[in-house]
Amino acid sequence: MAGFAFGTGVLMVALAVLPLRAGVSWKLLLAAAALLVAFKFQVMHKLGGPNFFAPDLPAWLQLAAAFLHAAFLIFLAGLLLLGVVQGALLLFRVAGLSFYLRAEAVLLCLAVLAAAVGIRNGISPPVPREHAFRCANLPPEAEGFRIALLADIHADCVTRADRVAEMVALANGMDADVAVIAGDFADGPVAKAGAELAPLKDLRARYGVYGVSGNHEYYSGDAEWRDFLETLGVKMLDNASTNLPCGIVVAGVADLAAWHNKGKSPPDFDAALCGVQPGACTVMLAHQPVLARMSAKRGVAVQLSGHTHGGMMLGLKQLVARFNGGWVSGAYDVEGMGLYVSNGSGIWNGFPVRLFCPPEVTLITLSGRK
Repeated sequence: MAGFAFGTGVLMVALAVLPLRAGVSWKLLLAAAALLVAFKFQVMHKLGGPNFFAPDLPAWLQLAAAFLHAAFLIFLAGLLLLGVVQGALLLFRVAGLSFYLRAEAVLLCLAVLAAAVGIRNGISPPVPREHAFRCANLPPEAEGFRIALLADIHADCVTRADRVAEMVALANGMDADVAVIAGDFADGPVAKAGAELAPLKDLRARYGVYGVSGNHEYYSGDAEWRDFLETLGVKMLDNASTNLPCGIVVAGVADLAAWHNKGKSPPDFDAALCGVQPGACTVMLAHQPVLARMSAKRGVAVQLSGHTHGGMMLGLKQLVARFNGGWVSGAYDVEGMGLYVSNGSGIWNGFPVRLFCPPEVTLITLSGRK
């Protein structure tokens, strides 16, 4: 991440600062500011304590830093595109430095506006979405089975208990048979963020509430979080499953982040599906969608995931897709298995930006009928 920060900082200085018609002192000042924003995560980590992904800093400061960083990245993307256009125009001697500087000013204004809108969207309440999957092996008594899907709540000093309560109210209004939470419940240790998840006690569904850990739980004490979430009524299914009275199996696997933590249990499909009868209609909870092909090979009917935040915005969406098997938002068919990737119900405070991918609570309906 430091390499990315350095690279983007140097590019910004080269593309935005050096061409300016300004004195050396102003250029040095602007270059220093650009590098400071580029190293946003490292600076926040230095100011906010040992937890890189959840610095202990006031919400206003985290949002202000995120706004500057988002505007910085959007502006830089615009400058890179402008450089291509400018190069083409120079071949025909159509535009020079004056054109570039005017275009740069316009791009900066647009980047600031887009970042402001993105932050506003990022911290907005989730919207309801719906999708239906057809499952050939769905038990007749489970026809129309309803699942309320939440993911990526990221409770912290930005996503507080009142916003979690809005997610819970939206899910409860779906009259679901089960409610599931596909990882990344919070940022920071239980002592810091646990109280913000208290509204989960009110989450209701006919057959209960289930969840799996996400990568962010491993950054701040996964075992402690699992124990705490159980006290809120969330049955954690990391590498485990449960049989519902209607004949559906709800299973879950631990997150891939466990591979990087000694002594932690990585995703184990054998353990998750232990005792599950062949041909059973199984709904798999896996925080990261990249596990979808492994679920499909095990005969899972539907996998429900999060992690990607819907890609957050154009440009980033394509990058996020590359690291998640191409699955970033909405419904997919993976070798005959249904996959749904939630945009997430909350947002990570490190980059709380959303453009054209609103936070969501999703109603998933299963049907055996054609």
